[in-house]
Amino acid sequence: MPEPNDPTVTIAELATRLRSAAVAALTALTGAAGGASMCAIARSGRSFPAAKYHEGRAAALGQLRRAKGGATSLGELSASWAAQAEAMAARDGLSPDWAAYFAGACDALAEVGELLQAGG
Repeated sequence: MPEPNDPTVTIAELATRLRSAAVAALTALTGAAGGASMCAIARSGRSFPAAKYHEGRAAALGQLRRAKGGATSLGELSASWAAQAEAMAARDGLSPDWAAYFAGACDALAEVGELLQAGG
């Protein structure tokens, strides 16, 4: 398989890698949540940062996958997630769940950037 920074890498191949990362995030979320929905976990009133981390990963990767025609760059999307986390922290503080959610999102987007730059 060619490296992502190789000019022979196709958009389809990059899309496949992104789809695989999103599936992995959802699989990890399902495992962390023990099959319970995130709504059921939230209603229980307990904090569950491990699941929220994977939920954040899945959300960011899903948002990246839906970006069409270069309207949103990876850098712009990463900056948007970081800005949302900073705004919430400044306004209300970040609970462990929200901190984990935003960390998962930012980590997932950083990994995509590393994949595209370093090959992978």
